[in-house]
Amino acid sequence: MSSIGDLNIRIDAVINPLLKSLNKAERSLRATGERMSRIGGDLAMNVSLPLAAIGAASIKAAGNMEQMKNGLASMMGGAAAASAELVKLQEIAKLPGINLNQAIAGSLRLQAVGLSADQARKSMTSFSNALTLAGGNSEDLAGVTLALTQIVSKGKVFAEEINQIAERVPQVRKAMMNIWGTADTEALQKMGISTEDFITKVTDELAKLPKATGGINNAIDNTGQAITMFLANLGEDINKTFDVTGIVTAFADKLAYAAEWFKQLDAGTKKTVLSVAAFTIAVGPAINVIGLFQ
Repeated sequence: MSSIGDLNIRIDAVINPLLKSLNKAERSLRATGERMSRIGGDLAMNVSLPLAAIGAASIKAAGNMEQMKNGLASMMGGAAAASAELVKLQEIAKLPGINLNQAIAGSLRLQAVGLSADQARKSMTSFSNALTLAGGNSEDLAGVTLALTQIVSKGKVFAEEINQIAERVPQVRKAMMNIWGTADTEALQKMGISTEDFITKVTDELAKLPKATGGINNAIDNTGQAITMFLANLGEDINKTFDVTGIVTAFADKLAYAAEWFKQLDAGTKKTVLSVAAFTIAVGPAINVIGLFQ
């Protein structure tokens, strides 16, 4: 008859290999889990997050571009004309002293006071080249186009606007001298020079200046413009594919509805809802801490 000791030995002989196998399987599973965790972390950091950032940036760029297109469309009488003009503005935006935002803003500003799209584009090209030769940049072009619109709006050429332009484009006075033999605005007024004639002739005279070279800054600006257009086109495709506009609009409507619903509740119900929300917020971290201790 077998003794209890023999039985224990036999049971141990059966159980010990099983326990060793289970421990080995546990270690293997843990190692696999750690590898999966690392892979997941790498994917999140190197793929998922960058893709999400690109998606967000592209949607934002598409929204900005849509806004500019709408501005051109309202000024030019339709989306087709606006799209065609945008292509032309993209080309002049590659030149030194002007970027796409300034080109579109300047075009809208000059068209608003009666210049044609072609006139606006030609004026910006000549003035941006001149200010680049004088050491200016694309930010200075906004001041130039503002002064030009003020000249047209006032209906006369005044010293104030010429001074504003000359601060950025000092060649303008010499151009006026070459055309009319004077840079005195009062003399120009006595000559009966119209504002449209003034802008057209000064633009043509400045166009005779040597062409400015772009250099590193212009290359950087052009690269940034190319990236912006890439993101805008990508964002437009994302919006068409997933109807981002509709989703965001629906979400905003739901938030407005929820806010109105909460507003209609009595004080006691509001207090209960907020208390439950506070408890829900607190319970998650608390359970997490308990799990860590365990």
